[in-house]
Amino acid sequence: LTYTSKGGVIDVSISTNVSWSAKVEDGSTWLTLSKTSGTGNVDVKVTASDNASVNSRTATLIFETTHNQKVRVVVTQYARYLSVDTRDVLFYSKGGTSEAITVSTDGTYSVTTPESWLSITQSANTFTVTASENSGTDARLGIIYIELTDLQEGTYALILHVTQLNYGGSFIRKDYDDDHNWDNMGNSTGSLTITGFGSDKNYDTNTASGTTLSISGFQ
Repeated sequence: LTYTSKGGVIDVSISTNVSWSAKVEDGSTWLTLSKTSGTGNVDVKVTASDNASVNSRTATLIFETTHNQKVRVVVTQYARYLSVDTRDVLFYSKGGTSEAITVSTDGTYSVTTPESWLSITQSANTFTVTASENSGTDARLGIIYIELTDLQEGTYALILHVTQLNYGGSFIRKDYDDDHNWDNMGNSTGSLTITGFGSDKNYDTNTASGTTLSISGFQ
């Protein structure tokens, strides 16, 4: 028999033409039986309590007839689980809000951050991260904790790493496994906007603008 960490009830059908008894071999209190003895065919409800723990657990049930014929049933209950669909979040210097991050768990959890420049918004099984503008000359690094809060044994938390670029900072896109056009629309008509000049300048580097654009790192 296999249970999730939340426990539940599973029916076990006994087929016999004699009297029988049932017990938990190691005396585990997290398993209970609706019947521990009887005669003839019957269904026994096996109930597992909540396992609010980071550790799985096992036990063995023994069903035995009056003439010492035994059947052993191994019972396994999983621990709490927790996962997210990303481990890194990247912001440009201007800040903004991330895409929704999905949390998978069978427990109760919290999402927190010690960073004053980050804020969290939760909704059902997802959350978003919002970063304020980074007007400094250095990139900012932060962390977010996703932690199970209903555990009675052990602790479990995931760490989400957050990076925010500084003005003029650079970054590497890591999500290409093969060659792609630079723009994400899949054609050659990309565009580039340069702001911050006091007057109009030619974009090419042969003029006084002195501006260059370098794109590297593609396979």
